[in-house]
Amino acid sequence: MENRKRSLLKAISWRMLGTLDTMIISWIITGKLVLAISIGTTE
Repeated sequence: MENRKRSLLKAISWRMLGTLDTMIISWIITGKLVLAISIGTTE
């Protein structure tokens, strides 16, 4: 059984990984780092 602290840390780490993924894919597609970061932060 997971405790609340572990669940919260897991959720935050997954969200960070998802945002990083979005930024990397956006950077590959657009070729523009600034645009990729703005897409990731909006997401």
